[in-house]
Amino acid sequence: FSGNRHNIASNNSSRYVFRYNQVVGQDSVRIYAMTDAHGYSSWPEGSRSYEIYENHYSSNATNPMRTAIGIRGGDGVIFNNSCTNQILRTIELSVEGFTCGSTYPGRDQILSLYIWHNESHDDLGYTTNGVCNNCSTSILLNRDYFINAQPNGYIPYTYPHPFRFLNPVTNIELEHNNLVTVSPNPFNNSFSIKSDKTIKNVLIINTQGKTILSIPANSTLVEVNNLQLSPGFYFVRANIEGVWITNKMFKQ
Repeated sequence: FSGNRHNIASNNSSRYVFRYNQVVGQDSVRIYAMTDAHGYSSWPEGSRSYEIYENHYSSNATNPMRTAIGIRGGDGVIFNNSCTNQILRTIELSVEGFTCGSTYPGRDQILSLYIWHNESHDDLGYTTNGVCNNCSTSILLNRDYFINAQPNGYIPYTYPHPFRFLNPVTNIELEHNNLVTVSPNPFNNSFSIKSDKTIKNVLIINTQGKTILSIPANSTLVEVNNLQLSPGFYFVRANIEGVWITNKMFKQ
């Protein structure tokens, strides 16, 4: 991302994950936060949540950039981001939609933000522990945000995320996909996989990318029965003559 006012700008109950990106600032946008989350402003709701991690922030501007990550509302995690000293503030916290210190909690303000392992340049004088807090009377350390602490049970999404089908989809895969039927979808405890070609193997994978069941096969029809799975999305991958076909399924 290069030269955008905000590479991410969120609002209206938004939830986003921003990770493994190279973000480059330019003079035309140097006074803005390079990654942003709004509080309550021009939309009915502010940002709901965000996960910002493993990004690298740098700048080609002739003057310093203001902020890498600017948070004005919502909750989330910010960790393992690197930032050059051409950017004055790694993380900047603010309120939006109400006057600082006028009420607590303010509408859609930060209430549960965890920050750890981000590169900071406190020697430049704009941050403390890598964070610039513009409203410490409303956003209180160890009440509304936490430094060098992780939320209990938090696990980042698998990278690359399995919603990318684990492997790039090739033209060959698309041709084969037209010959595969997986039904019913949604399913309860059973479903079937049909193909005009021989199915060699079937994998069931959860949204964290973990294979939870591997089924050997050598048929054009595979019946999958008595699955004891929690409700939610799963990926069913079928190996058809050496080509992996992926279908997203929903367990009721």
